[in-house]
Amino acid sequence: MARAAAKKIEKKVETSTTLLEAAKKVLRQNGYAGLSTRDVAAAAGVPLSQIHYHFGSKQGMVLALFEYLNAQLLDRQNAMFGDASLKLSEQCRSHRRSCAQGRARARRPRPADARGSRSLRRQRVHRCGKSLSARS
Repeated sequence: MARAAAKKIEKKVETSTTLLEAAKKVLRQNGYAGLSTRDVAAAAGVPLSQIHYHFGSKQGMVLALFEYLNAQLLDRQNAMFGDASLKLSEQCRSHRRSCAQGRARARRPRPADARGSRSLRRQRVHRCGKSLSARS
């Protein structure tokens, strides 16, 4: 009896993950306005009712997707920074690599940072101070 319950829970998690991966794919292709539960169900190869069973609605599915993606991001960060044996220079190299792959966000300098210089206002700067203006 316990095995049957464990298999049922495992299958539920597997279906949920399949739906979230399909939702991520459809969201990237069509954007939020073009995201439909029917498209996600078709991409996942499951009945439409499974989306409502696991998430309740389109909004619930998108919120679960954001939680899923955030958990993946935190796992990557823990793998990168959680290893105490890595030196700081290795962590910085790894961080720059993830910046180059587009995983880290870029921001424009605040007006107070670049009040006197037009070139500084146009320059894109990452949080770690690395200039990203060459990639624009």
